[in-house]
Amino acid sequence: MKAKYIYLLDTCAWVNYYKGNPKIQALLAHIIEQKGMNRATLFMPSFCVAEVFNTFAKWRYRGKDIKINEEEYCGIKTNFRNHIRRGHLISEYPLHIYHIYNTDYVIPFEHQWDIEQDSLSTFDLLIIGMGIELIKHYGDYPIRILTSEKRIAHLTNKMRNDVNKAMKDKFDIPEEIIYPTALYLPDCENKNLPFVLGQKL
Repeated sequence: MKAKYIYLLDTCAWVNYYKGNPKIQALLAHIIEQKGMNRATLFMPSFCVAEVFNTFAKWRYRGKDIKINEEEYCGIKTNFRNHIRRGHLISEYPLHIYHIYNTDYVIPFEHQWDIEQDSLSTFDLLIIGMGIELIKHYGDYPIRILTSEKRIAHLTNKMRNDVNKAMKDKFDIPEEIIYPTALYLPDCENKNLPFVLGQKL
């Protein structure tokens, strides 16, 4: 059986599929093609589903950079509902207590590394915690976090590359913990995404 890639998408990455950066839309089309070939699973944290709906409402009622009318608002809400219903395009990934526990393996570094940057929200930390848990279940190779939040990608990849056994011992992090690969979509290219045989995009 051919391996599947597993993508965990946050809110700011996915809303671009409906309205936003054409470059990010092209990257999302690349992974959607893999989904159509049964070679990828697209997960979205359950709380990000609510954030997507809230983002659409902000575009409608508080829009500045992005402003949509009532017809567009109803249309993108309907599209998103259809995409998440029964995992048609995106499968909702429920929050679990283990995801919360996993944030404890992230927090020590979040609050000590590059602290001049804006800190991550608790939801952002949970996304990384979910990525850690996905690796426990599916292995390291197929997992990618896709985000348009620069610090999520920066911190996740820095932990992946720099956290060693001594650091894990210091902060009581199990040795088997593996931090996922994260891709910051605004700086990403198609070549940075996994490619499966037969893809056209």
